[in-house]
Amino acid sequence: MKTNDFWLFATHLYGEPGVADACLWLQEQYDLDVMLLLLCLWSGYEWGPLHPAQLHMLINDSEPWRQNLVRPLRSARRWLKKYRSAIAAPSAADSETLRQAILDNELVAERLQGELLQALLAAWQGATLSGKPGAAAAESNVHLYLKQLSIALDPGNEQRLKVILTASPRPA
Repeated sequence: MKTNDFWLFATHLYGEPGVADACLWLQEQYDLDVMLLLLCLWSGYEWGPLHPAQLHMLINDSEPWRQNLVRPLRSARRWLKKYRSAIAAPSAADSETLRQAILDNELVAERLQGELLQALLAAWQGATLSGKPGAAAAESNVHLYLKQLSIALDPGNEQRLKVILTASPRPA
């Protein structure tokens, strides 16, 4: 297994039609971690269903990274985008350059978070992950994640999740 297997999966799936919008909407509405959501899918396709205790450990191990790196970078990028109209015209280009640099660093932080999560999963591979890998396991992992966050989706929100669950997990 290469260290970027999960990142390649995540960036592919995120680029599928409607997936980014659905992920970002769920993130905004429920404060879920998109990287963990995508990891639930990837691990289901690759290794099978996660046990609740395993998912709990993944959440706990990645939350400090998300809290101290990903969220502050995202917040700074969003703030700069919102308030750049108040910045004097000569500085507008510089503020956009800064916003793009923050976005680039936010993506690096998410990639590194993904590598951390993948390494945790790799330590369990074969030892404690059980069950048949595939779409059913991926969906089961996602629903387990939502349950652990106490998220109950209404039918309209289920449709957003369905966009993610039915997207092609691999390039054609």
